[in-house]
Amino acid sequence: MFSAAYAGRRWPGTDVENLLFNNIDQTLLLFRSVGTKGVRFQDLGLDPPPDPSGRVRAAYWRYELTDAATAFHGVRLGPVACEIAMTDLRALSARLAARIWLAVRIARPRDYTPVLAPHGYALRAQVRGLDPGTTIKAIVDGASAALQGVSRPDLHDEATTRLARLLEADRAEIRSLIDSAGAPLGPAEQLFVLDGTDQVRITPDDHRCLAAEVLAGPDGGSSQLAIDLYPAFAE
Repeated sequence: MFSAAYAGRRWPGTDVENLLFNNIDQTLLLFRSVGTKGVRFQDLGLDPPPDPSGRVRAAYWRYELTDAATAFHGVRLGPVACEIAMTDLRALSARLAARIWLAVRIARPRDYTPVLAPHGYALRAQVRGLDPGTTIKAIVDGASAALQGVSRPDLHDEATTRLARLLEADRAEIRSLIDSAGAPLGPAEQLFVLDGTDQVRITPDDHRCLAAEVLAGPDGGSSQLAIDLYPAFAE
């Protein structure tokens, strides 16, 4: 599988998957061929290793191929905190992150162990009918948002209307999913941002995501995914 890692300075609140993937190629097509079997990333913290000559550097990127059975490097996972069984993604015109948010939010179980700020977390996903290399950003965003709640529901009135239309769902259903109490990752101030005149961008508080992994399952059939959430600790 394809593995990426970052260490060093970043703007406060910056998501490490953006530094590793989207800032290199916004479409993520660059990572399609190397990520056929799976993709993972790891946040190695604020202090990058020195360069080969021993000099201090401000930032460090690492890209390599690794065995899926190997542990994350620099990030330790605790016991699984929440499990989302394999669930279908509705075949809708909405963006993939929104479709993932809907599927995971509906499937989110009542029994879980909270992973609250400031502790980090990690996600492990199994997917079918999805390309890991080009969907890892949507999976992290959609799943993270679905595992969070909102502290300011009033911010999402227009987003609720747009999501209902994009996801071909009743507005009351979408509002209920947004407002419902209890979330493994605790509350976030704003999970959705209006995009243009009719779209919605999924914007969870996922800067606490220290590691994530997406593994490809059998081809064919509908698009599906399963998610495991873990507390994560930098080592």
